[in-house]
Amino acid sequence: MKVINGLNGLKKKNFVVTMGVFDGVHRGHQKVVNSAVRRACRLHSSSMVVTFDLHPRNIIFSEKKVCLLSTLKQKEKLLREIGVDVMLVVNFDRKVVNMTPGAFVRDILWKKIGCKEIFVGYNFGFGYKRTGNINDLKKEGKKYNIKVNIISPFKVGNVLVSSTKIRQLLQEGKINIANRLLGYRYKFSGTVVKGKGIGMKWNIPTANLSCSKNVILPHGVYLAGVFYKTKRYGGIVNIGFRPTLYSKAGKKTVEVHILGFNKNIYRKKVEIELVKKIRDEKKFDNKEELIEQMIKDIKGAQRKEKKINFNET
Repeated sequence: MKVINGLNGLKKKNFVVTMGVFDGVHRGHQKVVNSAVRRACRLHSSSMVVTFDLHPRNIIFSEKKVCLLSTLKQKEKLLREIGVDVMLVVNFDRKVVNMTPGAFVRDILWKKIGCKEIFVGYNFGFGYKRTGNINDLKKEGKKYNIKVNIISPFKVGNVLVSSTKIRQLLQEGKINIANRLLGYRYKFSGTVVKGKGIGMKWNIPTANLSCSKNVILPHGVYLAGVFYKTKRYGGIVNIGFRPTLYSKAGKKTVEVHILGFNKNIYRKKVEIELVKKIRDEKKFDNKEELIEQMIKDIKGAQRKEKKINFNET
């Protein structure tokens, strides 16, 4: 897959396009993107995903930031796996923000991209403050002979799959359901930073992670996969406020114990994959009870790690 950053690096070509933020590239997004990829194959053309370097809502409504399900790099990896030919990353600057729906279709889809067919979700919105809807896209597309295909909603059971719903589930710690809606296990990354060495004193070493403010960090203790360089390790992640050790809730922390691991990864970047919630974080009466619970969690994780089916979500 070729990645093009900005419209200036684009050479006009007849593309089958799909467009959107695609935060998380969840199963609903996958349905839309797969439709475009299959259509491009049938037409012996190329498929293109048009997305943005920033989440539009974080620019338009800057006072209420949206936490993201995926970074641009993660999005790129997921789209590559689907089989997309080109990922075009549009700089979401003031010029793009203020474009009318008509100007967006004319200047970007038609003039810049050379779009001949586009696939979008049922609730697609575009142009200035998302004032353009599907009917506007069809109307403007007719002017430039762009065929518009609308993809119906995707449900898992009775749950409508959306980025908003997945964010809600993650914030509630409902990782199993969130993973089913994503179609893969939720991941986030962080850099290992210096802690107070308490885990090492207890012979249960943990790595403290510094993560982006835009990442969703669901509260609780989780069975996890830990990716370092090219290898995956099993682990336990605690996300919370360490109430047994600190009486006042401070900044939310992320600590990971990596099973069977003894390398120095200080200042290194790792990726965390949340597999299953083990329990809620709780305040124990003393540190001895906390240590006992941590040992139980580790033994349980060691047993479960052997049984993990990596193809399941």
